[in-house]
Amino acid sequence: MRAPRFTSTVAVGALVLALAACGNGTSGSARTGDLSDAELIVAGYDDARAARSVRMEGEVSVRAAGRDMTVPLDGAIDFEHDAARFSISLAGLGIPGLGDADLEARVVDGRLYLDVGDVAGALLGGSWAEIPLATMGGASTDPTGVLDMLRGVTRVERIGTDTIRGVEATHFRGTISLADAIDRAPEDRREDLRRAFGVAGAQIPVDVWVDGRDRPVRFAATLATGGVDAEVRLDLFDYGADITVTAPPADEVTSLGGLLGGADGDGPTASA
Repeated sequence: MRAPRFTSTVAVGALVLALAACGNGTSGSARTGDLSDAELIVAGYDDARAARSVRMEGEVSVRAAGRDMTVPLDGAIDFEHDAARFSISLAGLGIPGLGDADLEARVVDGRLYLDVGDVAGALLGGSWAEIPLATMGGASTDPTGVLDMLRGVTRVERIGTDTIRGVEATHFRGTISLADAIDRAPEDRREDLRRAFGVAGAQIPVDVWVDGRDRPVRFAATLATGGVDAEVRLDLFDYGADITVTAPPADEVTSLGGLLGGADGDGPTASA
């Protein structure tokens, strides 16, 4: 049973990396032409946290330990508390015996909480399993870690215009420099980002679609971390929704510590 458990944890780790590759927008009209395309995307991200929340839906295609998985997910990000909740379709993990139920996950204060259900909960002593993200290798230490990477976007090309969920959006393609993203982050977040993504010279290809207020409405990227390749696609919508994410009650949580870890701690790199 150890291999399936490891594989599912790796998939969850990839999902956590994906959590937030999104942003918000301005509180007013569209930005002027004074900004370059890269600066426009960065400015749109810097406004993201002001919206306090966003809903998301997408999928992550993961290749790990010789296994291919496509995992649909939907959920929401609570920017105000650097937290997120999302559900993972177990059917997408392709592991016999898991069935097709959805697994609820929350990320709060650098910890991943998984709703393991009544049966597994009886064995663990709690209905939620807690895993510090720092034990999961390249996974971000908080759910907005990948979102912070947008500050390092560069070499941006304007591709064209598409309709995303009924919204006209401009499609940009560029490259994220992790070193630049860390340098441009608020000082109180830089150390966390270095621990999560501190790979010198790492470059990540990214596609971002923004609406008329510069808010990202779709994000797509290819990540590689700890022996896991992941293609991420997230749609972002309903900015400012009434969303608050909190950790489960302490008496319902069992900490698994590093038992489900095993990644080598490398940050994400561009995938060939």
